[in-house]
Amino acid sequence: MIFRAERAVAADDSVDWVVVNAESYAIHVEATAFLAGLDGRDCSPNTIRTYAGRTALYLGYCAAHGVNWAAPDLWALKGSP
Repeated sequence: MIFRAERAVAADDSVDWVVVNAESYAIHVEATAFLAGLDGRDCSPNTIRTYAGRTALYLGYCAAHGVNWAAPDLWALKGSP
C-alpha cells in the first residue's frame, strides 16, 4: 500500500496537509490528526509539509514490510532479526 501527502485547500483558502492512500485517496485518519496537532502547536507550514511527506513514507514502508505502524519494534523496522 502506498501513501501520499496531499495539500488540501479549504473554501476559505486555508491550507491543511493530509495523508491519503494513493490508490483510493482514503484519508489516513491518525496521520492526518498528527499533522493537525502540529498545526495546533503553531509549527511552521514547511515543517508540517515535510512531516506529511515523511509520515506517508513511513506508513508505506510499514505496509510493505508487515510492520504495525502504531507499535513498531526495532527489529521490524530494521528489517532483520
